[in-house]
Amino acid sequence: MGSPLTIVSLFGATQGLCLAAGILALRQDDENSRRIGRVLSCLLICLSTVVAVIAIDHAGVIESRFLLPFLEYTLSLLSGPLFLFFARVVIDASWPPRPFLLHFLPALTWTGINGAAWIERHVAGTTTLPIWVPPILWTIGYQMVYTGLMIAVTMRADRTRLKKHHRSLLGICIVFLLIVHAAQLVRFTFRDVAALVDIVPLTSTVLIYALSIAAFRESRLLALESNRAKYERSTLTEERAAVGEEQLRELMTSQRLFLDGDLDQTSVAAALGLSRHHLSQLVNQSFGTNFNDFVNRYRVEEAATMLRDPAQDHLTIEAIGRRAGFHSRSAFYEAFRRHTGSSPSALRRER
Repeated sequence: MGSPLTIVSLFGATQGLCLAAGILALRQDDENSRRIGRVLSCLLICLSTVVAVIAIDHAGVIESRFLLPFLEYTLSLLSGPLFLFFARVVIDASWPPRPFLLHFLPALTWTGINGAAWIERHVAGTTTLPIWVPPILWTIGYQMVYTGLMIAVTMRADRTRLKKHHRSLLGICIVFLLIVHAAQLVRFTFRDVAALVDIVPLTSTVLIYALSIAAFRESRLLALESNRAKYERSTLTEERAAVGEEQLRELMTSQRLFLDGDLDQTSVAAALGLSRHHLSQLVNQSFGTNFNDFVNRYRVEEAATMLRDPAQDHLTIEAIGRRAGFHSRSAFYEAFRRHTGSSPSALRRER
């Protein structure tokens, strides 16, 4: 029978696995949300399985000198590259290039070599292949390197292109990864202290809980189901929505309609040959937001580009906001802070 902390860790691991299954089963309405959901599910499965394996080992439920450590080390080596992969998917809104997969090579190599040794010992009954377990401090250092890379990638990201709830999700991951690393170092330093035996799985459980809360609060998993029910009787077909989405992107990127401060939903719907209701549905399901917020994203991006340009220093911030399509200073500042997390003046100072 395990300690109460072990039971808490097992409960957290179970919750993480259930949430991962729920995210995978959910039908997301846009490709970027599907990408993020898949990688987030993989992260939760990896992290939850590591916590479960450590908790089971501490509880003595399964007696194994190899299988549990094998799973623990394999998933621990995978978790670092997987968190970095997650950050790249969130920031770039696309799959990383194929060479990125080389980051997973050390974990896969270790798994292949030791997996072959385990099969040889338990199936063939021979022991010609050695089993190598990396020093725990080496494993911790390996994970910390990837956390550092994740921090660097996140700090270099263009805040005007990164959604606020995505920044929050990455921030949660980074903060709790640092807490987990601190717990790992404490456990390694005081490995003879029995009271600290569950500190790593417990802090990892807290990370699982934090990701669970963030998934429901920030990625709007529940709202997606609500939106689907809301448009259940809509006559807008998937084919027409796909065409409309492409046309809408064209209006914003090539014709730059967002620069018109008088732009409204009626005129855009007419340009696309859609009703206002269908345009609202298209924007909501394809981009996960409402019409005004969708247009303001382009305006904020345009304003941010101008604020970074020294050639525009003769313009006041209010003038830049008007040129980007905002009618008032308050609307400009509110939209800019919501989409970037900072003020226009702060961005101009930081360049």
